[in-house]
Amino acid sequence: MRNKTRMNSLLTLTLFLTTITCSQNLLAIPKTVHLTPVIKNTKVQELRPEDHISEMTVTEDQSDFEEEVLPFRPLYENHHRDIRGGGGGTNPIAIIKAIMTLGERAWDLVIQGKPAIHSTHKPISVLPQVEGKDIVPMDLENWSLPKSKTYTFSAKNKFGKEIINFKYSVHFTYGGSYKGQGKFLAAVDISPLNVKLAWGQKFNSHTQLLEVVNHGTKQNPLVSALMSVTYSIKSMTRSTQATANYHIVADGRIIPLQ
Repeated sequence: MRNKTRMNSLLTLTLFLTTITCSQNLLAIPKTVHLTPVIKNTKVQELRPEDHISEMTVTEDQSDFEEEVLPFRPLYENHHRDIRGGGGGTNPIAIIKAIMTLGERAWDLVIQGKPAIHSTHKPISVLPQVEGKDIVPMDLENWSLPKSKTYTFSAKNKFGKEIINFKYSVHFTYGGSYKGQGKFLAAVDISPLNVKLAWGQKFNSHTQLLEVVNHGTKQNPLVSALMSVTYSIKSMTRSTQATANYHIVADGRIIPLQ
């Protein structure tokens, strides 16, 4: 009877450890979004088979799942597209009047297959607008540590060969409040990390801020920024384009959208 009890205990422990292992493996599965390409023939001639793109995906890199601080911030071409605007209507409370956005609205990530890392770039901040005062991120309290996620865009031709591999990071600081009110965003940025191209392919990528939304109330805002990343591939016979969107929320979430 004692041996039988011991065997049952060992079996229970084995099943428990197996469950933990399976759960950890499920957490490690990369999140992949399949994109719908927009294709345009550039020449009236027979398409080369190797130019036919059959699959375009964006995969979240799980290696930096716990990473909170990005040690390197590339610099970008400044196309003088700075923004400083408000929105969301008037707040009846005197502290927070509205929501404003600072920084560049759009910038290039990749130009002709090379990361755009030439000059100073101003990341996006979504902050409260307070009457009679110009607010900067340092005026807010309780900011999180910087958060970063790495994504890889991949394009394959009909033979299954990868012709584009573009890795980039989405990073931001979140949760800042003004006099105990709201959750806001600072230093929202998308940075190119690495680009690999097959011979004969031209690749460009561009990002922009689409909109800013308040998911909370006027008295206690929870802001978010919707960012898009556009991928453009051009060969001798056709051009292909796709877009991925990222919903960045001031509670720390990054939500990829198709």
